[in-house]
Amino acid sequence: MPFSRLLSLPNSIAMLGLGMFGSGIAYILFYYLIQKGTPEIATMVTYLIPVSGMIWGAILLQEKIRWSLLMGLALILCGVFLSSTGRRFEVRAFKPFTEEKAEIK
Repeated sequence: MPFSRLLSLPNSIAMLGLGMFGSGIAYILFYYLIQKGTPEIATMVTYLIPVSGMIWGAILLQEKIRWSLLMGLALILCGVFLSSTGRRFEVRAFKPFTEEKAEIK
């Protein structure tokens, strides 16, 4: 594709739209979720990108949703659910050895 076609008006509008709406809103949402929630929840949202891609592909491009896509969707949603409701482990601070505790009885 020649470079002059890349800078045509429809292509420029499409690139601008993808940059502003696709990436821009995603970054705003990501930082909002970090501020209001936790970084773990904000990171889990990125796992849903393939889900939205499948849905938008079916709506806008009339792509067929096959059983393998639905199985992948189920695996993604199960993974997000398990990682968001999983058991939390407490991290204990390391206490250095002191001579007070080294008394021999």
